[in-house]
Amino acid sequence: MLCTSPPRHPGTLLRLRSSMIGGASPRFRRSHGNYNFGVTGRSFALQAQHPAAYLDGDSVVQLDDGAVLSLAHDLRRSASDDIEFAQAAFHWVRDEVGHSYDVRDPRVTLTAGEVLRERVGLCYAKSHLLAALLRVAGIPTGLCYQRLTHGDGYVLHGLVAVYLEGSWHRQDPRGNKEGGHCRVLPDR
Repeated sequence: MLCTSPPRHPGTLLRLRSSMIGGASPRFRRSHGNYNFGVTGRSFALQAQHPAAYLDGDSVVQLDDGAVLSLAHDLRRSASDDIEFAQAAFHWVRDEVGHSYDVRDPRVTLTAGEVLRERVGLCYAKSHLLAALLRVAGIPTGLCYQRLTHGDGYVLHGLVAVYLEGSWHRQDPRGNKEGGHCRVLPDR
């Protein structure tokens, strides 16, 4: 079982498969505050809230951290619009923050401020920083989690969904590695 209830911070998007929580029945619908899950057949379908629900910060996505605010303002100054800013923030987090596993760094960061100060984090931690940077600039950003197969077990993967030009776009700031490349959407 990955989870039976959503994480406890605002603006979180999840995509779950029913096999992860034990085969839920069709047409099951349950609401948890800002988190709505609709089950259709064997998969959970994401039902995002209004984009404004994905602008708040909390103790993990820290919109009040001085270093996060400073970086967001620096990146915003060089961008002509929201898409350019989202691209700049994505590339900064992807390229300037090492993925802990790839750089073999044992530190475990979680909050946006920690990730920025330490310049290292796992995928979900890098996503917390990216979400904070985008939300500071008024761009709705949800946190997304996936369960991925890893060896004989599973790992949790974190990424974000960004609301631009009237629709949601996934961004995976994990970082490029051999055999896979992360990029920002929408492309221009």
